[in-house]
Amino acid sequence: MSQNLHIRIIIKTMEICVIHSVLFCYQVVIYNTPFMFRPFVSLVLTFVPKEWRFLVHFVNGVTALQKHVSSDMLPEFMGGSCNTGYRTAPDGARPVEELAAERYGMSPEQVAKIQAHFDRYFSE
Repeated sequence: MSQNLHIRIIIKTMEICVIHSVLFCYQVVIYNTPFMFRPFVSLVLTFVPKEWRFLVHFVNGVTALQKHVSSDMLPEFMGGSCNTGYRTAPDGARPVEELAAERYGMSPEQVAKIQAHFDRYFSE
C-alpha cells in the first residue's frame, strides 16, 4: 500500500470521526504507521481541537495495541484470538442502503457511487 493511500485513509477516518464523534467514535487507534509519518500527524493534530485529540492513539507493536483493543477483538496476526472475518457484517446489521436512505436521504445510486470508492478494501 502506498504512503499516499495510508494518508488518505487516515484523513478520511479522522474526517468521519470528527463529523460523527458525538454519535459513535470512542477512539481511533492507528497501528504501526511509518516513522516518517509522525511529523505530518503532529502538524495535522495542531489543527484539531484539543477536546478531540484524545480520540486518536498512534501505537506500534502488539502490546501497545492491546492497551486500547481487547485481544479477543483482534485477529491472530495482530496478537489476538478473534477469528471473525473483518469484512463480515455483524448479525442483525442493517444494510448500508437502508441506513443511508433513512439518515441522510440518499438514493441507492448515491450509495453505490460512494461504495465504489471502498470496494477494493472489502473485496477478498
